[in-house]
Amino acid sequence: MSLISLNEKQGSGISEFVPQNTDPARSGIDNAVNASLSAAVPETGMNAMQICITVFSLVWIFGVVVLLFYSIFSCLKIRGRLRTATVVKDNIFETDGIDTAFVFGFFRPRIYVPANIENASLPYILEHERVHILRKDYLIKPIAFLALILHWFNPLMWCCFTLMSRDMEMSCDESVLYRLGEDAKGGYSNSLLSLSIKRKGILTANSLAFGESHVKTRIKNVLKFKKPALWVIMVSIVAVLAAVIVLTANPSGEGTVSAKAKRKLADVIDQFYMVADPINEGTLKIYNIKKYGSCYLALTEKYRGEGESYSLLFLINRDFSIVTKACGNMPISPCFSANVVKYQGKSIVYGNFDKKRWDPKTDLVNDVQIDFIRITFEDGIIVEEEVFMDKGYIVVVDTEAGIKNIEVFNKQGELQSDLSETRYWEQTWF
Repeated sequence: MSLISLNEKQGSGISEFVPQNTDPARSGIDNAVNASLSAAVPETGMNAMQICITVFSLVWIFGVVVLLFYSIFSCLKIRGRLRTATVVKDNIFETDGIDTAFVFGFFRPRIYVPANIENASLPYILEHERVHILRKDYLIKPIAFLALILHWFNPLMWCCFTLMSRDMEMSCDESVLYRLGEDAKGGYSNSLLSLSIKRKGILTANSLAFGESHVKTRIKNVLKFKKPALWVIMVSIVAVLAAVIVLTANPSGEGTVSAKAKRKLADVIDQFYMVADPINEGTLKIYNIKKYGSCYLALTEKYRGEGESYSLLFLINRDFSIVTKACGNMPISPCFSANVVKYQGKSIVYGNFDKKRWDPKTDLVNDVQIDFIRITFEDGIIVEEEVFMDKGYIVVVDTEAGIKNIEVFNKQGELQSDLSETRYWEQTWF
């Protein structure tokens, strides 16, 4: 659905042209755009939002480091307990240093069982741990735990990790019962109960322990287990495949512009310049095209060679008709330009880049590399996007607040320039 209202005109879709042979810095454009050209002076100190972001970043890093070191310490502690383990058969080891069976190892996963384990429980335990190895759970769960470490501040991640761990164990239980038959329910439940352990702390050192957790839920699930019918399995497979196809497809193409649409947009814009300014024989440049709801935003320029040039931002609907447009200044001495159109609760910030930056203090011209742009609004909203110097930028933000600062950075995060070295022009659609 379109995010803006379209006042579409009947006919060819070509809007009346505002003559380009006038300089937007002079008076020729004043009748088409907002004449308010006051420069924004950014504050030199850090605002409250920047301080909060810095504090939260440090807290997040501290949490990641603590959890990472805790997991490494737990892993080393388990490895120390397994030094006395002896081989029973193949990849099965036993030791009196543990209280429950589990799989340990990343490259060569081994099954470790307590030395005093009952013979009646051993077959169930080994089958369960073999399923873990067959499904590569010894790799999946540590990777999931690493994601939990990075997102430790999100309670949903803790919930997801807990439910994933429970489902992983219950799935292995069901797989064992499917192989051994429903007659094994009693013996399997007794094995779970006898090797259940109490978890110490909020994390468990054993990644795939037989009686690690959720014992009560798992025993109930074992006692209720029934072999699923073939049709249930087939329906489940089809449902999963359908969900994967639907969730991975992108039929709407939101945010992307097809090659066909780009060609049509170029034709419409070229026709606009040919009709509105036929004496302009300059080369048409389409810097950037961006989806805007069901419409398109196109940043263009056709330079006539008569002094300073400026760009045009077109709003083009789904039928490839020009709805409206706004002008924009081009970078002269600074390395980037900035324009903003405020419309229906949104700010459309756009501009172009230059590979050179003039330093008024030293009167020297230096090369710059711009890969990211960060826009800070007066209401605290901060937007950062990747940009390309030869394409300019179009950034749409859900706010009509004034712009407090605009900063451009290279890939190394080094500041190349900011709003103190240029100005942004508040334009209007015309």
